[in-house]
Amino acid sequence: MGFNIYRAGEKELINGCLSGDRSAQQKLYDVYSPKAYALCCRYLKDPMQAEDALVTAFTRILKKIHQYKGEGSLEGWIKTIVIREALTIIRKINNSEWKPT
Repeated sequence: MGFNIYRAGEKELINGCLSGDRSAQQKLYDVYSPKAYALCCRYLKDPMQAEDALVTAFTRILKKIHQYKGEGSLEGWIKTIVIREALTIIRKINNSEWKPT
């Protein structure tokens, strides 16, 4: 027996993003970006690199929101994308390929 935890407004927010609603996209960013930025700062010590990771991650999140299947939390899904982006930047830095945008 599984539990379906309802997060207030999350489903509407996702549906808004899926339909291209700019206010829903802005709200998604406003709700999740503070924690996502803190996560970027843990991985990337340079604030500019952290900001680059955050912006790139949220661009991917908004482009791939249709891939979120509702299994697990939306926040966890977002954190996974943010961490992957931070690690990508770390790899580029180590290979001397990173240039600030």
